[in-house]
Amino acid sequence: LTPCLALAYWLCNIGFSASAVTLMRQASAATVVIANVVALPLSALAFCLPLPLLQQQKLHWQILGSLALAILGNLVYSGVLFGSPGPGRRRGGATIVATRAE
Repeated sequence: LTPCLALAYWLCNIGFSASAVTLMRQASAATVVIANVVALPLSALAFCLPLPLLQQQKLHWQILGSLALAILGNLVYSGVLFGSPGPGRRRGGATIVATRAE
């Protein structure tokens, strides 16, 4: 049982790292930060499940609150809740792009 769990951990870790690299290549830095902020409470929730060879942790309201806050922040940033566009979205027919003056 233990070698199978070690292999499962290794495969999950490789999958998470590969998805993080893919996200960094295809998305903005803000999206990568938000994804990492959401991943932390989700991993804490995973330890609240009855997993083999691990002691089940208690579910605290702070974990759920932090996950809800991260998702709410993502919705506000993307403009889903209040309608204001985030970086690179269209407003009034023009694309908003941050440029550096030279």
